[in-house]
Amino acid sequence: MVNFTHVPDFVVAVARSTGILLDPTYTGKAANGLLKELTNNPHRFRGRRILFLHTGILWCIIPFVILTILIMI
Repeated sequence: MVNFTHVPDFVVAVARSTGILLDPTYTGKAANGLLKELTNNPHRFRGRRILFLHTGILWCIIPFVILTILIMI
């Protein structure tokens, strides 16, 4: 996976390659930061397990779902 300095590009790349949706405000920035840290300082994590807790994207998606439904009506 490629490091992106522009978070929305990173979020789109993750969604396309994994099917995992990240919001660009919190989870996307955190995932991008973790990936950068893993890439820039791999020795820091060597031999350790890493858990990235995806807290959800529900609140970011709801407005788009509502808008989509309203457009379809």
